[in-house]
Order: sequence, then C-alpha cells, then structure tokens
Amino acid sequence: MRPGTSVLVLVMLFPALIECQTCSSNTYLQSSGCVNCPTNSVSAPGSTLVTQCICRAGYNGPHGGPCSPCTFVSATLTCGGTCACSPMTGTGGTITDGPGAYQYLASCWWKITSSAVISWRFTMFDTEADFDKLTIYACTNTLCGTGKVLLGKCSGTSGSGWQGEVPPSNSIWSSQPASGRGTLSLEFYSDSSMNFEGFEGTWSIPNEAIGVCSSPTLCVADSYYSFTGTVGCQPCSSHSSSAAGSMAIEACVCNA
Repeated sequence: MRPGTSVLVLVMLFPALIECQTCSSNTYLQSSGCVNCPTNSVSAPGSTLVTQCICRAGYNGPHGGPCSPCTFVSATLTCGGTCACSPMTGTGGTITDGPGAYQYLASCWWKITSSAVISWRFTMFDTEADFDKLTIYACTNTLCGTGKVLLGKCSGTSGSGWQGEVPPSNSIWSSQPASGRGTLSLEFYSDSSMNFEGFEGTWSIPNEAIGVCSSPTLCVADSYYSFTGTVGCQPCSSHSSSAAGSMAIEACVCNA
C-alpha cells in the first residue's frame, strides 16, 4: 500500500460509519453523531432529521421545535350581591351562598363564561320551599339581560323529604356555547322570613387545549406514532400489540 492510502481509506469510510449509526429515542443523527432533540420534544429510535423531533405532551410547536407549553381553555367567574363572592379565572370551583344560614332578603348572582361547556352540580341544597329560590340560566352574553334560557328554578328543603322544586342530587346543568349561550348564570333570592342552610355546588369545564396540542406520547395501547407517510398515531397490524405511548412500529410485537 502506498504511503497515505490508509488515511484516504479512513476519510472515505468515515461518512459511512456515521450513516450506519442508530440513534436512541429523543435524539437524531447529525454529521457529528447523535444529538439531543430540542427542549420539550421527543423522537423515535433511529431518527435522522431534527424534524423527526416533535413536541411532547403538553407542548405545541413545529416539528423540530421550538416547543412551547400548550394553552388551555379557561372560564371567568364574576359575582355580586349580598352572598359570599370570589371572582376567579380557572377550570372549576365551588359556589355557595356562604357559611351557615343565608341572609334574609338575600340577592346574589354568579356568572361563569367560557368557550367550553360549563357544567354545574349541587352538592347541598336547603332553602325555604317556594319562597327562597336559586334560578339557573344559559345566556348569550355575560350580562344575561336578554337572550337567556331558563335551565332550572330550585327551591325546597331535604329536612323531611324533598319538597318544592329542589334539584335531584345527580342533576347537572350546562351552558350551551354551541348555541351561542356561553355564560351560565346563577341567581339566588330569599324573602324576609325563614332562612335555611342554603346551597353549595361545583362548576367545571373540560380540560381542552386551544389549538393543536398532541404528542406521540398520547398514542393509546396497540398503536404507534408514525413519523412518515400518514403522520400520527397508527394502529398496530392484526394480532400484534404495543404499550401506550409507543413511538415506532417496531414497538408492535406479535401476540402470544
């Protein structure tokens, strides 16, 4: 072999050695070797491009990053009147007329607004039947002055069996954002005689992301995340299965 030939052979072989290298999960191949995916992104074993790194669960962004935390739908609660009042923004909470028996001549309101469906459920209800009432509306705007639909009018006590118009313990009232009624309104009024424990209940909205917020870690069992062809979660072939969150077709193994 002529002098210098061995050096030439190594230089010619080096790219091939790099190309034959298989990178592990959450990395991809560059000319310098395997490098980590961008922050908050993941990849399948054997990835060769940065665009095969996609945002992990709870993050959103283009393939290859950058990945930012997803934003989620929230609801805004406003309230006023003579009852306990704690305005807030979030995905759920508790509403009550206050501790102990409610006031005489109480006049209170709570309004919850969101683009998601708002659900309300009573956890306790005890008022003077037919006189002290909580009314529930679905409204087209936060003022609830017009365009509102009556969902329920609740009144009564459970002292010796239900009386009046008390709500069943498993009843759920919901706003109607698909029909333009994205505000749920609760209004409570009492008269000047006989006061009871009042009411308490909880409201909530689904945990919905704003825009796209998906990840291969969300693929269910017996499926895998495909980075090529039809990108996304794909089912394993017949008579094979995989664990939830699988990121390569090789994770689908034949059933016993």
